[in-house]
Amino acid sequence: MRTASTATGRPIRLLAAVAIIAVSACTVAGPPEAGTPAGGATAAGQTPGSDQASDAGSATKPDPCTLLTPDELKTQLDVDFQPGVLDPISADGGLGGFLQAYCTWNPQQSDVFRSVSLVIHATGTDAPANFEAGRTVGKTKPAPGVGDDAYLILGSGPGTNFAVSFKKGPWYLDLTMSGADWQPNETQLTELAKLAAARL
Repeated sequence: MRTASTATGRPIRLLAAVAIIAVSACTVAGPPEAGTPAGGATAAGQTPGSDQASDAGSATKPDPCTLLTPDELKTQLDVDFQPGVLDPISADGGLGGFLQAYCTWNPQQSDVFRSVSLVIHATGTDAPANFEAGRTVGKTKPAPGVGDDAYLILGSGPGTNFAVSFKKGPWYLDLTMSGADWQPNETQLTELAKLAAARL
């Protein structure tokens, strides 16, 4: 009986040893790198680091509608304005992507034809060049004290656009005003631009 017991015990011990080795082999390997499927392969259609690459230069922009208030507009322009409205494209992707972010304020009274808009331009290699190129378009003049650098773009009279283009930190902005029978003065443009720049 001892011989039979010994003979039947060997397969049991061998199977147990094989099971231990198999479990050890599974637990020795560390977990896959975060975001990488098991086996070292990347997700379908991606290459290692592609998420970081696609986000390069697309830092979330401030909401331009938060940079000026209707009360501040009324103080400078003597008109009651509605809250600023972020345009649909900006709301969809402009704040977090390569698109510009665009906000418009309109008067509360429908028979008052004035408009104020503030654009935060898309970040990227073209923004500095476009900012400098704007100095040579139309009638411009420096606007000291606004952000890090700024210049006024002067229209030709009522019904044309008047603007101040300015830079603050990484952001390039245009504050534009127009009206059918009205035009802003330089003080109105620069004072409102200073308020917006101070919030960046």
